Amino acid sequence: MSDIKQALTERWHRELAVQLDRPQFEDWVTAEADRLEMLVAQLLPDREAAEIQRWRDQNSGQYPDFLTSTGLRTQARASLVETVLTNEVWEGYTPAPEQQETPQLDLRSGMDRWLTEDAESASREMERLAEAIWAARSPKFRVWGEHLLQARAIDGLRLPDESDRELIEELTTTVQNALDEDAQRDAVRAAARHNR
Repeated sequence: MSDIKQALTERWHRELAVQLDRPQFEDWVTAEADRLEMLVAQLLPDREAAEIQRWRDQNSGQYPDFLTSTGLRTQARASLVETVLTNEVWEGYTPAPEQQETPQLDLRSGMDRWLTEDAESASREMERLAEAIWAARSPKFRVWGEHLLQARAIDGLRLPDESDRELIEELTTTVQNALDEDAQRDAVRAAARHNR
């Protein structure tokens, strides 16, 4: 999960969980993260130029070599992402006061939780695996696949590699069935709203 997606999830999870189910929330996070990534991309050239100019000012006007330049650009992006997150995500946010109650332990397995709001967020490893085995699928499919893979990892179940066609087909069917069921629920909700 990117830093931007992680920040959006942390910031909005509790507030939007009441209004959106998990797939809707994931879609919102993806769309908002895309918007913020575009903002970063628009602002990045100026930030990179400022970082390089600052370095040149400190180094007698010399231009940085390739490795230094790459490091400065990486630093500029990290700094810009932090600024964008502060201004666009965290501004005005007041965390809820800590509750004294001990949180209840969720004893459900990862597989029991993978389609609920209590599912674990996918690790970078699971994101990369989903991208590798479902590269031709939609982003939404891959996000759901990431969560399925994360649930399997939590439960200690076997994870596929790119050559494990049988398990990939089984997991593909599982994700597609979940997406189909979600689409049916959305259609029922839409019809119910339309008939009011």
